[in-house]
Amino acid sequence: MKIAYVRVSSIEQNQARQIETLKLYNIDKWFIEKASAKDNPS
Repeated sequence: MKIAYVRVSSIEQNQARQIETLKLYNIDKWFIEKASAKDNPS
């Protein structure tokens, strides 16, 4: 099983370019995250 993790660091950014590239690898399961580290306290 091939798994992909796509992440962008802000809501304004678009993950489409990463997804299009990863489609070449016949991914079975996708995890997509839109989050900013500045919004998550340590």
